[in-house]
Amino acid sequence: MYADSTVTEKVEKAQATTQRSQKPLPQNPFTTHRDPQTGRWIVVMNKELREA
Repeated sequence: MYADSTVTEKVEKAQATTQRSQKPLPQNPFTTHRDPQTGRWIVVMNKELREA
């Protein structure tokens, strides 16, 4: 019981001190694809987002 209340208090304190931004996050300019034959991941940069 004691451990639960300590964890709860720590979480509440962290939430109280966290500042939230009103700015939206930028879009990720990268897309990943997995080649099903080789299993390798390919990372591609989206041209439209790169130019913006």
